[in-house]
This record gives sequence, C-alpha cells and structure tokens, in this order.
Amino acid sequence: MNEVIQGHVIAERPRAELTQPGMAQQAADWLRDTLGTVARRNPHNRRLGPRRYRLELLAEACDRDTFLLITSWLGSEAVPATTSKQAYADDICLWADVARELGGHDRFFVGAVTPGMIETWTKLQKVQGKAPRTINRRLSVLTALTQYAAWKTKETIASPVTK
Repeated sequence: MNEVIQGHVIAERPRAELTQPGMAQQAADWLRDTLGTVARRNPHNRRLGPRRYRLELLAEACDRDTFLLITSWLGSEAVPATTSKQAYADDICLWADVARELGGHDRFFVGAVTPGMIETWTKLQKVQGKAPRTINRRLSVLTALTQYAAWKTKETIASPVTK
C-alpha cells in the first residue's frame, strides 16, 4: 500500500529493504571494523586477555556523551589513518584506566584526567623505562581529544597536558 504525505506518493518499501541497516548502523559497523580487535594485557599478571573489539572497550570505558564524542572523532577525517585511529582508541582506554586508578572515576570523560594525574603517570612511565616518544604520543592523544571536544561542543575546554 502506498502512503501519501503532503501530496507526495511514497511507495511502500520492499520487506527485504526494511531489514537493511540504516546509515547510523552502517557507520558504527564501519568504525567497529576499522578499529578492529585487540587483546588487552592484564596489568597485574601481564597476560593477554581475549580479543575484543576496540569499539566495545571504548563503550565500556567511557560515559555515554564521551563515547559519542570519541566515535565522532575517530570516525572523522581529524584522524585520517586507520593505524592512528586504532592507536588513539587504545590510548583512550589507557587514559580511562589512569582516570579510574588515580582519579577514582568509573567512566572516562573529557576532564577526567587532571594535570596532577598526568604528572604522576609520566613519572611512572619514565621509571618503567618507557620511551619519551611513546609518552609524548600518549599525551598528544589527550590534547587532540580535548581540542576536538572544544571544537565540537563550542565550549572552552583546557587540555590537562601542560609543558
């Protein structure tokens, strides 16, 4: 049966077409596949866990608004390379762990990591012998996310990363 809306005849869609995912679902599937899977290492015993989609890990680690912001950021051309999108997703999960351990936050959000937490984390990384390049890359993820959040929300958001 055809439907008429404001003088326009709308043809009924075939049943098979109704089962096709919408654009939002297709975008989510694309991002899930682009970010891929990872086996996270248990920080206590250093053993690898099961392989999981990075998108699922981000959903668990972040509050709803932050998850939507991060998926918008990682799905945009602001992060053009697939390997960068994957590394950024991994680093956000790392920062969620830092916010949980040092800040007592159950879920990651923009602003969950403070300059004091970064100072503590940076000192620990140096003691563990992490390369300065790795430390700086992980810090740059927080700066890039903060800048994207400020642009997206049109709010003034200060980066927790200082010189």
